[in-house]
Amino acid sequence: MATSGVQALSPPALTSTSDPPTLFDGTTSYFSPYAQRVWIARNYKGLQDKIKLVPIDLQDRPAWYKEKVYPENKVPSLEHNGKVLGESLDLIKYVDANFEGTSLFPSDSAKKEFGEHLISHSDTFNGDLSSSLRGDPALQARTGTALDYLENALGKFDDGPFLLGQFSLVDIAYIPFVERFQILFAEHFKHDITEGRPKLASWIEEVNKIDAYTQTRIDPQKIVDKYNKRYLGLQDTINLVPIDLQDRPAWYKEKVYPENKVPSLEHNGKVLGESIDLIKYVDANFEGTSLFPNDPAKKEFGEQLISHVDTFTKELFSSLKGDTVQQSSPSFEYLENALGKFDDGPFLLGQFSLVDVAYIPFVERFHIVLAEVFKHDVTEGRPKLATWIEEVNKINAYTETRVDPQEIVDLFKKRFLNRLTSGLQAVRPPPLTSTSDPPPLFDGTTSYSCPYAQRVWITRNYKGLQDKIKLVPIDLQDRPAWYKEQVYPENKVPSLEHNGKVLGESIDLIKYVDANFEGTSLFPSDSAKEEFCEHLISHVDTFNSELYSSLKGDPVLQASPAFEYLENALGKFDDGPFFLGQFSLVDIAYIPFVERFQIVFAELFKHDITEGRPKLASWIEEVNKIDAYTQTRIDPQEIADRYKKRFLCI
Repeated sequence: MATSGVQALSPPALTSTSDPPTLFDGTTSYFSPYAQRVWIARNYKGLQDKIKLVPIDLQDRPAWYKEKVYPENKVPSLEHNGKVLGESLDLIKYVDANFEGTSLFPSDSAKKEFGEHLISHSDTFNGDLSSSLRGDPALQARTGTALDYLENALGKFDDGPFLLGQFSLVDIAYIPFVERFQILFAEHFKHDITEGRPKLASWIEEVNKIDAYTQTRIDPQKIVDKYNKRYLGLQDTINLVPIDLQDRPAWYKEKVYPENKVPSLEHNGKVLGESIDLIKYVDANFEGTSLFPNDPAKKEFGEQLISHVDTFTKELFSSLKGDTVQQSSPSFEYLENALGKFDDGPFLLGQFSLVDVAYIPFVERFHIVLAEVFKHDVTEGRPKLATWIEEVNKINAYTETRVDPQEIVDLFKKRFLNRLTSGLQAVRPPPLTSTSDPPPLFDGTTSYSCPYAQRVWITRNYKGLQDKIKLVPIDLQDRPAWYKEQVYPENKVPSLEHNGKVLGESIDLIKYVDANFEGTSLFPSDSAKEEFCEHLISHVDTFNSELYSSLKGDPVLQASPAFEYLENALGKFDDGPFFLGQFSLVDIAYIPFVERFQIVFAELFKHDITEGRPKLASWIEEVNKIDAYTQTRIDPQEIADRYKKRFLCI
């Protein structure tokens, strides 16, 4: 036991660029607690000349290790008598039984039985301690069972300080994990795991007198650093500064990131953006485990997968506009196939990498949405995808970033999926005429063809209020007398009965619905945007008046200033394609009229109102991606026919 220290004798770890040795008589990893078990057993039995250390770099393991040595691609492994064996608990038993040296397992039947019981429990013990790191570790360790289990087990036999009295395979099975957690709890949580556990304290003290074990210990700081990287990461170096995307502060664009998008990172005097570029930058420029492989084949495939991620996400979002299950299938098949490229782990490049980071946020959302809304499991018939999702969900770095699945569902429903209430036209109730009886509650009086009523309809849809504000359509050409007499004396649409009052006027109503019902706010809190919002809304009647007046003269010429006004207004904020950057009440106020006049000018005057107006063109395109609006549109031919009859005497 007079060795000069293990680190001085340890050969360097083999990487993806290393050649294989002639014999794998003891594959290990200096940091792996599983490999440490076999290392201790080897040392204790004095087998240093018979079982050599062949260390593998687990973050950059050579491809030939899996291909030619151990298909499981894990450590430890041992080549002996023409076979390669693995699994640490099996290996320490194998080494004890098949090599010379002091036996590490008792022949006494009671000890033997208890030893097998303790060894079978060791994985549960390790899992309990690892799980404790996800909550309040010190509290969970005190009140839980893991360390108390050891304390109680150490009282079973009193003929020595070890788990079976004398040092054995059972101590070897447990000590690598106790070593790590003792260091972590003391360093991070200022907690002594031996407090109130005298037998555990004595056991650790005695094990640390055994050179066969102490030769395998690594620098405690490396254990702490490894824990920091795995569980704490760069939280102390890169702080979260969340931005409300529906109400982002003006200074963010002006003083921080001119693109006005998230994410962004200020580092070394520069502000960087674009998520894919950023994850590469963070990986390359900050300490911690590398998230991109050195292996050339993996590196090339990783770049290919990352370059495809935008196409992948675009295809998934596009699928929401058609047969979602069928149209999204090729995207998930792409992932299933990609996951079969490397089989040295369950991730896209075998080990967890930037590629998994790039894809999982979108897979998470669509996995939830397809299950909840379409009753479809994206992993059905895709076992590799199922395993990948399961394994990613074991990584705290990811699970800590997940949001409430219901929030994801609600957001997608509001933005994309309201049409799934079985089809817009099919669920529209028939308009009430002069012969119709009044409903018991006027919780959303509208007219399918009225642009003013359409405003409130869009607002209701966008905020997801279909269950709270119902459509009660009125036939404006044959409106029932009781509507004016008993409901709304103004006899106009829209109107809304709420809290015992009937309210009207479309602009007032969209503000009222936004302020008095749950759902995403459609009004900004930023003072500059709020002021411009009020200005645009106050101008909307003038805008409409100018457009209607143009139909009495030279429509194309006379309507031009109105559309130019919109083009200029759309240049005020560039943090999005809408009037206030993000979709708001302003867009809702204008779009019903722009919709109608775009159709009328194209159909009757052969004129494209977006010609020479790129911002207006982009705005119309983006609004048409919002289901809350598209559900309210009517047949363009109806619009054209109505305007012909009303204005052109055709």
